[in-house]
Amino acid sequence: NSLHTQHFLVSPKYSESCCSVFTTGLAQTLTGMKFCFPADPSIVYGNYNYSYTDTSGVVQTEHINRDLQVVYFTDIYSNIYKLQWDFAVQNNGTKTAPNWQVSAHSWVVKKIFSANPGSLSGSGDMRVGLDTLDTGRKAFYPPAVSSGGAGSYFDSHNYHYDNVTFANLNSIYSLFMGTGDREHPTYSMIRNRVYAIYDDSDITTSQIDPTTPVKDSSGASVS
Repeated sequence: NSLHTQHFLVSPKYSESCCSVFTTGLAQTLTGMKFCFPADPSIVYGNYNYSYTDTSGVVQTEHINRDLQVVYFTDIYSNIYKLQWDFAVQNNGTKTAPNWQVSAHSWVVKKIFSANPGSLSGSGDMRVGLDTLDTGRKAFYPPAVSSGGAGSYFDSHNYHYDNVTFANLNSIYSLFMGTGDREHPTYSMIRNRVYAIYDDSDITTSQIDPTTPVKDSSGASVS
């Protein structure tokens, strides 16, 4: 399917192309991507529904199976990056199939987690700070990804905001990754760990009542 067929290259300098839809794209540089990638990426496929208005003014809904949802990849310094193909669909002015076209497109990549440095927070604590002396963890394998379990559960109370609704709840993923040195597995000067990461970076919010300020759990306005 030309709408979602992609070829991509992930490196400190990465580019994008989409076979029969787009053949060119600007090279992009992510300055924080400094380390090599020893592991294969974790690729998540899923189903994608999109809508467009045809030339008769009727909203049409189409469905794609095994659409590329997200790619997670880990560098040797235990940073996890998230790569997505972001696009928008609109009617292309014809009544014959396919009567849609991709109106916007881009590769989107962002770092969502780093195991270095460690945290000063104890169990159950948050935002105590970073332990800048607790570094050196390596990762040689990709994260295990759970989309079904995380995607079917969402607790809005974790976000401590009122007067908002949440969207993209089907884009939550849980990642599980362990660190260690494959060449020196018995080194004790590095505190290796197993991590569970809750990736809700695609969640967006909208204000329910525009006349009421959005407040956090302390009552302070955040809008």
